[in-house]
Amino acid sequence: KYEKAILEYEKVVKNYPDGNKVPKALLKQGLSFHHLGDKTSANLILQQVIRDYPNTNDAKVARSQLLEIK
Repeated sequence: KYEKAILEYEKVVKNYPDGNKVPKALLKQGLSFHHLGDKTSANLILQQVIRDYPNTNDAKVARSQLLEIK
């Protein structure tokens, strides 16, 4: 049910852009795209996590996931 998860994570990002759950929602959204085989979208979203939230644990996880995807 990754498609539904992606849509739900998108709601968090859109409805609470300054919320503390956004980095985690983006990370999980990127991982969901990866599980669906959409490497392009996964890469873009994981890079966004790293760029916008560089000092978070979510960015650390995103970095390691990017290495696995490539």
